[in-house]
Amino acid sequence: MRHGMVWLRSWPLVLMGTLACAGKGANLAPAPVFYPPPPDTPRVQFLTFITSEADLGRRRSVLDRVVGASDQQKVIAKPYGLALHGGKIYVCDQDIFGVDVLDLPKREITFFQPKDPHAMRRATNCFVDGDGTLYVADTGTKQVLVYDSAGAFVARFGTEDDGNPVDVFVAGDRIYVSHLAGTHKIRVYDRRTRQPLFGFPDVPAEDSAGLAAPTNLFVTGDRVYASDMLKAQVLVYTTDGTWTQTIGRPGLGPSTFQRPKGIAVARDSLIYVVDGGFDNVQVFGADGRLRMFFGGPGEQPGAMVLPVKVVIDYEHLDYFRQYVAPGYDLEYLILVTNQFGPWKINVYGFLRPLASGAQ
Repeated sequence: MRHGMVWLRSWPLVLMGTLACAGKGANLAPAPVFYPPPPDTPRVQFLTFITSEADLGRRRSVLDRVVGASDQQKVIAKPYGLALHGGKIYVCDQDIFGVDVLDLPKREITFFQPKDPHAMRRATNCFVDGDGTLYVADTGTKQVLVYDSAGAFVARFGTEDDGNPVDVFVAGDRIYVSHLAGTHKIRVYDRRTRQPLFGFPDVPAEDSAGLAAPTNLFVTGDRVYASDMLKAQVLVYTTDGTWTQTIGRPGLGPSTFQRPKGIAVARDSLIYVVDGGFDNVQVFGADGRLRMFFGGPGEQPGAMVLPVKVVIDYEHLDYFRQYVAPGYDLEYLILVTNQFGPWKINVYGFLRPLASGAQ
């Protein structure tokens, strides 16, 4: 697949094409919803959405009926951050003072709500480590809260003087935390001791390399990507804090942002950025050039309502392959949270065409 090519069509034509091939109000669209729409080659397909246990395929069992369990399905209320690990989707739900845990094999939702003194106040973003450790950036407590794979409280770190933590990302032996306030908008901690190591950038927000209000982080290789909601840009640094690149600019058209928030980088080096103003996700190449975008406002399948987080996933493809259009397979999943609207988590797939005659 050639990722160097430009896949972009005009901004309004993509939405018109999506509306033409989409139905309304169904979890499965009557026809596949592709981005970009025909006649261009599909790159991304809207697969499904998850708002309640019903969207996971959960039905009442015989035991539920015998013991008189409620028919009411558990729902996601107001999601913000999201992470996946071990067959589970962890969703920071700002209406429940905790985290929704979506168990994909069991097709059920449980609510992780630790009690005082280890409770969450406003879980904003989260990260799950390889061993199942859950890190929660809590803007209510103004700290990062850490729980083990069994849900037991492990630690908290950060102080009010550090600023208000809005995202957390673990990479190697470091923990990166973005802050809306404080001297350094990104602080780096030792993963083992959780003690502060350093912060960056060391320039004011007005500087081209400075951060005003970084909301989301993504770390890969030797690069740290930070979306800045006030500057309406994505700034890229080395893992030691040296500015290297800026992606996008404020504006009202392609390659511009209004309210950039969630950010993720795929293994193919494509950079996905959520924009809560445009209600879409823009996709950039490593060179910072816009390749395509998907989503958009409206009531059609695949639309977004105040999206905030985007996550790339390679480990849970089998749970969503049933939705892929004939002739394609999944390279990876793209999950986007919406704070409002009927679709709390939109699930998209980056497509790989099957060889002719393949099943």
